[in-house]
Amino acid sequence: MKINYLILKILSPVYAKYLKYVLDYEKNNFSNHSKIESQKLENILKHCIDSVPFYKNLINKNADIRLENFPLINKEVIRNNFDDFIASNIDKQRMNPNSTSGSTGSSFHFFSDKETDNNRHAFVNLGEKWAGAGFGKKMFLLWGAERDLINKGLKSKLINSKLLFNVQKKSSYHLTDTDIVNDILPSILKFDPKIIVGYPSTLKYLADYIINNNVKPNKNLNGIITSGEALNKAQRELIEKAFKVKVFNRYGCRDVGPIAHECEKHNGMHVFSSHVYVEILNEKGEQCKPGELGQIVVTDLDNYVFPFVRYKIGDLGKWSTEKCSCGRDLPLLESVEGRTFDLIIGTNGNKVPGNYFTLLRNVFSNIEQFQLEQEKIGVIELKLKLKNNFIDEEKLKTVLREKLGLDMKINIKYVDKFNLTKTGKFKWVISKVNLYE
Repeated sequence: MKINYLILKILSPVYAKYLKYVLDYEKNNFSNHSKIESQKLENILKHCIDSVPFYKNLINKNADIRLENFPLINKEVIRNNFDDFIASNIDKQRMNPNSTSGSTGSSFHFFSDKETDNNRHAFVNLGEKWAGAGFGKKMFLLWGAERDLINKGLKSKLINSKLLFNVQKKSSYHLTDTDIVNDILPSILKFDPKIIVGYPSTLKYLADYIINNNVKPNKNLNGIITSGEALNKAQRELIEKAFKVKVFNRYGCRDVGPIAHECEKHNGMHVFSSHVYVEILNEKGEQCKPGELGQIVVTDLDNYVFPFVRYKIGDLGKWSTEKCSCGRDLPLLESVEGRTFDLIIGTNGNKVPGNYFTLLRNVFSNIEQFQLEQEKIGVIELKLKLKNNFIDEEKLKTVLREKLGLDMKINIKYVDKFNLTKTGKFKWVISKVNLYE
């Protein structure tokens, strides 16, 4: 919308510049993505060797600048060398303090780059455009991270306002039936958004209510964007059934921003390769072939303040074996299948991604919700919330042991509700066994 863009140019000219660049980039189907990616990768690696103490102390400045010469890093490495990851030649005004809640509840602190954070936001907006909205069109955000719901400062309030830029936000922490009836659904129906954005588990809960109570969705809704958690097939099908529109999956994290997004063809997720360089590695640290499951490793091409190079993000994924029919010339992820520490390790050596276990509900229709926990190989605990009070435990154990080994010990517990993480997410698999560390 032209009027919104003009207002944006006044309030945030840098963001307006990046947004225009990304949208123009898409018009050419990202035809130069490999060249742009390669140049940005070379630039960030040279910057690290020249100006980031952690890398200056590890890598010979006169050696060839090659990505494979850089070590794999993770949150623990960064925590233990925090000051050495801060670039010495960058204006401190560009340093934007940031943090994640951490997968185990312990916070992970870092700096994002104020100057290039705008590029992150531009690619987020591009994904919203693919889902049927785009900049200035109505978007309803049902989210759990409080810092994303609280607008700090006048400029932030204006840019994220319902009045100027058609964004309405609600917390996913409050999702009782009463909240849905008295607040969430009336807000959605009145606001009449083009897209709704939320966690898969949150939108699944809302979809359940809509179906069970015969609520008619908005006629002007174009799409649903899921993000923040791994999306499984059952969630996708239920959400699409309830809202009568397609789900567009977005993959990213607070550490490096948006990584990939599903387009209107729904053949996988396109990697935003002029913002991030993605590798998928097997247990030996070798590059995975298309279709082979491995850990996702990301290099942020834009954060010059606090570079993330070959950062083990903690997720598992696959490269697609096909090209997307949309024609966008971008790398394509077939899937993201949960966290590296959400692998359940069988006594038979089988390594099963968390998403697999969502199929339990296809076999046992009595399961409303479940959660699997593994602290050590050989034992799992299965927590169940049932629709009624009966399930065939022996059959359930047999199904699990077929995948995880006949001698797998399975403890079953029945619960009325499950706790969410600090950012309002639900984890159906919790494991302390990480094969990739």
